[in-house]
Amino acid sequence: MSSEIDIDRMHPKNTPILFGQGGAESEFLNDFTSGRLHHTWLITGPKGIGKATLAYRIARFVLSKSVSQNQGEVSLFDDNSELYEENQQKKNEAKLYVPLESPIFNSISLGTNPDFLSLERVIDPQSKRFSNNIPIGKMANPEKSSARFLTNFLRKTVSNGGYRVAIVDAADDLREDAQNALLKTIENPPSYSLLLLVSHNPTRLLPTIRSRCRLLRLFPLSKKNIGEVINFFNIGLDNNDLDSLYRISNGSVGNLIDIADSSGIEVFRLTNDIFSDPISLNIQVLEELLSLVVKDRTGKAFQTVHILLSHWLAEKAKVEAVGAVHNIRRDQWVSQWQEMNHLFRQTENVNLDKKQTIFTTFMKISSLCRECG
Repeated sequence: MSSEIDIDRMHPKNTPILFGQGGAESEFLNDFTSGRLHHTWLITGPKGIGKATLAYRIARFVLSKSVSQNQGEVSLFDDNSELYEENQQKKNEAKLYVPLESPIFNSISLGTNPDFLSLERVIDPQSKRFSNNIPIGKMANPEKSSARFLTNFLRKTVSNGGYRVAIVDAADDLREDAQNALLKTIENPPSYSLLLLVSHNPTRLLPTIRSRCRLLRLFPLSKKNIGEVINFFNIGLDNNDLDSLYRISNGSVGNLIDIADSSGIEVFRLTNDIFSDPISLNIQVLEELLSLVVKDRTGKAFQTVHILLSHWLAEKAKVEAVGAVHNIRRDQWVSQWQEMNHLFRQTENVNLDKKQTIFTTFMKISSLCRECG
């Protein structure tokens, strides 16, 4: 496997392709070509399956059409054109693709396009970590990373006579007051504005926001799709690793990359060694794993252990449920899964001892394995 993965190249703003989400692309295109494009879209699905990548593809596509029409070019969707049928066929083949060499692609990637804005959590200058949420912002001169900055942006005059596009990634991170500020804009959208809300968990959004959005649901990727992504970005994984990682990734490229990047493969193999006999609990291997997590200053190793534990416990609950009458064992494993997820999230949120969190979790799993036989 390659030692490093080019994460920057894989960032949605720099990625020209999207695998496995053709249905969602077609759904947006149908709305776009109807001439009645909805102003706010809620793009949902698990993390790491291409939601933000799709949002950027939509933004590039819409803004590139705005430029083309403003410059008097024949529109791909102009049904008065003699080339209409041919262009419709091209549209179906290319979908939302905008080439890397396009000025629109380049300006969005560099953050210099005046008609595009991406809103997301930023690094806190004091803690040097990502902020916990996206704030509402000041009334006067709101921060660029705030909801009020976004609403002001959408109300500005469009520079090219087309659309103004904004992405919120992820909308789940908006504080409640920030959501209320955004709701006012969603209820009274400025003309030719397009708002794309990326959401891993839509239940964290206000019901009034959800009800006013056009839903675009994305689904986990197939093994074939993930293989295509791996090949496109030249990520060196042998077939055995890909097979194992795909089962754990739950169809998420993001999950797979988190595991495959840096020391992730070694974390994966050590964790698998422990899971091969959880009752005996090989302390020597566990100490190797804990040492790896402690040495990793990026926090990725800890997150990888979290992903692997979550998958193993979920699968264990499914196995225990098969043929069970009262599902007592299944409930025990589900409870362990919930407790583990809460502990890992709490560890990251309030900076608890990661080594102790992992050790405690494996001890509890070993104990439950012995109890269940």
